[in-house]
Amino acid sequence: MNSFLRLLTNIYILVFALISFFYHNYDYGWEITFFKELTLFSPSIIIIMWGFKSFSRWKKLKLFKNHEGYKLSNSGWKKAVFHETLPFYFYIPLGLMLLIYVSHTNLFLGSLALIILESAFFLILGRKNFKIVITNQSIIIAHNKQHFIFWNKVKSISFQYGGAMIILKNNKQYYINESDFLNFDGWKKDIVNEALLKEIFVED
Repeated sequence: MNSFLRLLTNIYILVFALISFFYHNYDYGWEITFFKELTLFSPSIIIIMWGFKSFSRWKKLKLFKNHEGYKLSNSGWKKAVFHETLPFYFYIPLGLMLLIYVSHTNLFLGSLALIILESAFFLILGRKNFKIVITNQSIIIAHNKQHFIFWNKVKSISFQYGGAMIILKNNKQYYINESDFLNFDGWKKDIVNEALLKEIFVED
């Protein structure tokens, strides 16, 4: 759900950027008479979509912060930061161009700033709770994204390509790199033991 909201937000921002381009370059022959109204409406839509995503991931992180697990490694932290900030390489240049060339976009720029600030706070404050947790019900992966892999949906697990490949019964796959979390041998052993108890095929 969070990935879908993130994608939807990015698409909406891209569409707004394209409309802003044609509004500024009116010599293309596109007369956009509703642009001022759009600049008032769009920030609200963006904040609502991002708000749902933000609430969901903060809530999930709080749910299992007291669970024992294996902490995110420095390598895993760098990956989390990269994937979380990747859209900002588009947001920031876009924001600067809108600020310089297009009028009536202050509210939109404010919504982009809020998204960036929320992500920064999530990475900084949430880092101590980023971990992999293995319980008798699920494997919980928590970094900038959160995944709950329930054992009753797992088809098989194989340890190859420098990590764990978890294949679900619907053929969806999750890959966990051995360097993403501390003590690979420890969380590997926990996964194997739990999988064998549930008669799930494990290839080592």
